[in-house]
Amino acid sequence: MTGGIVSLRTYLFVAGGLMAVSGFLGLGVSVTIPTNSFAGESTCGNGFAQLPDASVVQLTEGLEKCEAATSARRMWAWPLLGVGVLVAMAGFIDRDKGKAGGGTTRTA
Repeated sequence: MTGGIVSLRTYLFVAGGLMAVSGFLGLGVSVTIPTNSFAGESTCGNGFAQLPDASVVQLTEGLEKCEAATSARRMWAWPLLGVGVLVAMAGFIDRDKGKAGGGTTRTA
């Protein structure tokens, strides 16, 4: 297409890519929970792995909060990553194969 018009395939690829990158960053960024100590926050790991601080490991309620926080992060980040990849892949699909002479057509 000419004249500066962007195709649907481009929109799908860009939107899917942004969604996938957002989901991946959401999984990679540290998950923190507030604590009562002077530090203010404790790190619980990230969306890929739960690796709580030593201050959190000592408290049973701290471990439960860490588990809940990492679970909440995974509940939105993994689906966002998956849907983003699927939408970006949809941008690669060429729907005009048969129209441009690239497909096979039967003539009687």
